Amino acid sequence: MKEVDLRLDRMIEIAGQLKVPLDHVVKHMGRCDQSRFLILSETPEMLPRYIKSSDKP
Repeated sequence: MKEVDLRLDRMIEIAGQLKVPLDHVVKHMGRCDQSRFLILSETPEMLPRYIKSSDKP
């Protein structure tokens, strides 16, 4: 399995764990270097808080 696939799988797990949209996790972790990605993977609560918008499109 490619590293990109493994990273995506981990981001999906984190989104489920934190009960936030995957887009939120990808926004903050998708372009991290590997060392930062590992830190956030081990402590996902370090991600910025997700606040659901009350605006309706």
